[in-house]
Amino acid sequence: MVRSLSLVLAACGLLLFSVGARADKPDYSALSVGDEQWVDIDFLHPTQFRVGAAEVREKAGRFEGMGTKELRAYLKAHPCPVVIGPGGVPYITDEQHRANASFDAEDSHHAVKALRKRGQPQMNMKIIDNLSSLSTDDFEKEMLAKHYTYLYDRGDLKPFSELPRRVFQMKNDPYRSVAGFLERIAWDLKPGIYFEQFTVAQWLRENLKLSDQQVTDQLKNHRVEFLKKVMKLLQSPEAKSQEWYLGPGSCEVHALKKELKSGGGG
Repeated sequence: MVRSLSLVLAACGLLLFSVGARADKPDYSALSVGDEQWVDIDFLHPTQFRVGAAEVREKAGRFEGMGTKELRAYLKAHPCPVVIGPGGVPYITDEQHRANASFDAEDSHHAVKALRKRGQPQMNMKIIDNLSSLSTDDFEKEMLAKHYTYLYDRGDLKPFSELPRRVFQMKNDPYRSVAGFLERIAWDLKPGIYFEQFTVAQWLRENLKLSDQQVTDQLKNHRVEFLKKVMKLLQSPEAKSQEWYLGPGSCEVHALKKELKSGGGG
């Protein structure tokens, strides 16, 4: 009985040690702007509420087709821009889709599994700003002032403190996938418009009036036809008052099918 109890206590001790070790997050406050470093994805804090799951799956598929060295080289050549916050916490400010795709792919592809030698998949981050010396309040204000964060969640403004704490905790917004696919295939971003994909996604949500499931089904079963329909709506007079409006004939709608078949849309 005593031996059994000792084994139980020993196991509990190992568990507590493991949990404690996991809780000890690295402090990146000493890094300077321009520095690059590999980081466990579990340590990256998002700066927006949602990603498009369809885009995540498309990116994960691309990673699965890479060998270990190729994937490592790709991630090295495409560092994620990161802002260091109070406590040396890294906040990813762009390419959340690529980070999330890496996490999704790690269970099914040996290349990404090879990157998580320490228990989590890794990304190469590049420091674009270090705000670790600021107070929490001043940090949040600076993040907003420098357009490092987007705090609208499906049209509702939320506090910075409610952002997901992990990349893989970000929820899906299929309208965000629609905007992302169109931008990559036939949409030219206008300079000076921050978070354009999110504003386009929200406008589509208000004007298409389709449920998330309906949009998801359209992207899965009728993607080419659906994206053509959406593009025409974005070029219509109804969208003329929007800052991102490009006008009729501004995008090559007819090229969508060709681009999608060649891998442009996943």
